[in-house]
Amino acid sequence: MQPFWNGLAVAAIVASGIVVAALIWRFLTDSRSQDDRAQILSFEGGSIAFPPGWKGIRGSDPGRVVARSSDNEMQATISILDFSPTTSSEEERFTDLVERRLEAERKGAKADVTISGPEFGRHPDGTLIATYEGHDAPSRRFYSKMLVRKDTLLLFYFETVGHNQEELRTIATEIFDTISFD
Repeated sequence: MQPFWNGLAVAAIVASGIVVAALIWRFLTDSRSQDDRAQILSFEGGSIAFPPGWKGIRGSDPGRVVARSSDNEMQATISILDFSPTTSSEEERFTDLVERRLEAERKGAKADVTISGPEFGRHPDGTLIATYEGHDAPSRRFYSKMLVRKDTLLLFYFETVGHNQEELRTIATEIFDTISFD
C-alpha cells in the first residue's frame, strides 16, 4: 500500500505544480495586455486616462501631455498654465484668453478654418469652462475645452483625421471626463 500512496502524492504534487505554473503563465500573458488597459498619464496637478492602445508622448514640459491613438488618426494635447487674474475679473481674463486662443487657431491654420463660437459655462464648483470646435481641412477636425480651476488654466485640445464632428465630440468628451486633479 505504501507505493500506491507515494505515487498518488507525487501525482498530486506534479498536478498542483502544473496548475500553479498555468496560473502564473496566464497572469503574465493573459491578465490584459498593455494595449487593453487605459493609458493613465500624469500632468502637473492631475492625470488623464486615454483609451486602450493610446501612447503618451512626453516632452520636457511637465505642464504638457500629448497622447496619440494607435492608428495615428487622433491626438490629444493637455496644457497646464498658471492663471492669475490681474486687475480684470476672473471671467474677463478667461474670456480674453479664450478669444486669444481662437485667434491663434485662425492664424495658425494651414487652410481655411471654420471655428464655432465658444460656449462659456461655470461648473457648480466654480470652475470656468469654454468649449469650441471646428475644422480646417476636409478631414481634420478639432475640439477644445479650456477651464480655469483655482489658479490653473487647463487647455484640452483634441484633433482627428478621418472622423466626423459628432464622433470627435463623443470621444473627446469621454477622454476629457477622465481628468482628475490632485
